[in-house]
Amino acid sequence: MLEFINEDDFLKVDTFKENEDATVSWVWNEGEGLPTHSGIIRQGFTRLGSDDNTIDIWQNLLTKEQSGEIFIQRLTQEDRDSIAQQEQVNQFKANRQQLLDNAIVTTSSGNQYDADEQSISRMANAILAAQRRGVNEIKWSLADTPTGVMTDVTLADLEEAHELAVENMASIWSIT
Repeated sequence: MLEFINEDDFLKVDTFKENEDATVSWVWNEGEGLPTHSGIIRQGFTRLGSDDNTIDIWQNLLTKEQSGEIFIQRLTQEDRDSIAQQEQVNQFKANRQQLLDNAIVTTSSGNQYDADEQSISRMANAILAAQRRGVNEIKWSLADTPTGVMTDVTLADLEEAHELAVENMASIWSIT
């Protein structure tokens, strides 16, 4: 295993590659049929040498790169731009999902219903079941009551809540 205490450990590594978080990944394949090792070196990474002196592994890595002893595949500006763009997309999706997960709609009767995707599905199932059975009153756990507390609501109110929730979801998903 490489500890990067010995100077030649750096030279055994097959590839060094810069990561988006400014760390450097390394891979060393000991040879055919032998294990492959990998790891990450980050700024501030040190080890104690055999003489109990602190060895700055990160600085040694940079020094060896500058001297041309090793090569670190660095991220290009195009790579960085692509990573930043993907992070923006991921953040947008996470924010949009959070809006949907916390959505609540209020019907004309003043009842508040959870309007997340699972609640929309549950409303649709309850509406279909009530319609098949010809039931007009349904017990429902509203958004503004404690979990498990059931409230009598009308089928029409639940249908309105479902419609509002679907419209709300569509408006959240259409955010650009």
